[in-house]
Amino acid sequence: LGAAYLKRIEGKRAMNVEAAICCHTAALRVYTCQTFPSDWANTQNDLGNAYYVRVDGNKTKNLEMAIHCYL
Repeated sequence: LGAAYLKRIEGKRAMNVEAAICCHTAALRVYTCQTFPSDWANTQNDLGNAYYVRVDGNKTKNLEMAIHCYL
């Protein structure tokens, strides 16, 4: 769902990216590194991509969040 919001062309870009961040964050409550390592890694990567293109907020902080997700 988060990936779909990130690529969504209808609606406002900023709102779609925020929805993607919410979806990926929610998924990480289920996909933990210990229980679903591959799904966790993919979701972390997708969350990083969402922070990378995030429109809202401080660009520097968004990039730092993206880097944190990619680690």
